[in-house]
Amino acid sequence: MSFLKMALLLLSCISTWITMTSPNPQIHEDRIVSSEPKIMTVQGARFNKFVPITTWLAEVFLLAAEYLGKYHIWDGYMPDPDISVLKDTPPTFYLGVLCITLSAYIRYTCYRSLGEYFTFEVTVFDDHKLITNGPYSVVRHPGYASFSLYYFGLLVVWASRGSWIRESRLLDGIGGQSFLIIWWLLFTRVMILLLLRIPREDELMKKRFKEDWVKWSRKVPWKLVPGVY
Repeated sequence: MSFLKMALLLLSCISTWITMTSPNPQIHEDRIVSSEPKIMTVQGARFNKFVPITTWLAEVFLLAAEYLGKYHIWDGYMPDPDISVLKDTPPTFYLGVLCITLSAYIRYTCYRSLGEYFTFEVTVFDDHKLITNGPYSVVRHPGYASFSLYYFGLLVVWASRGSWIRESRLLDGIGGQSFLIIWWLLFTRVMILLLLRIPREDELMKKRFKEDWVKWSRKVPWKLVPGVY
């Protein structure tokens, strides 16, 4: 079972990288017609993805060391010399990984549909086109939906029995606790601001594309979750 868990943790790392990495380079200012203040910069996204990826890689290394009988190399990172608890894979672990993987898939389809128009901030270009295909034919803000799904999956995986974050000594000291709290507050702030940004983005797109946006919003009335919101 530990091999399956290691594979799923590595899958979560890859999914995190996809979800939190912009496919486009920095946009030239002369192409931008209007924009909203940045909520997440490229540097901020790097920090946000660094934390979960690091914890999952640490867990993979511990599981590999335990399998090879080399756990003494990592001694001190767990409160109990027996790290078999890390092999636990409760249903919540699979649920969390599923959410993280699905979020990466949705995000990737957003990248493909938007192409050069994808940015971390709300931006309207001089040659902007209204994209209504792919995930944008299901909800109007699939990128935000994927980010919300990722956030939920991340918290579920970390809180699951057998998670290195939950079982290790990381949270025993004030340093580890402070770092994780700061990261969680920053990540939560981004999550809240993204959701609050939805009405402003709709208004900006409506002003730019006028009747085309109105027709699309009638055809796709859901903002994040089909049939719900």
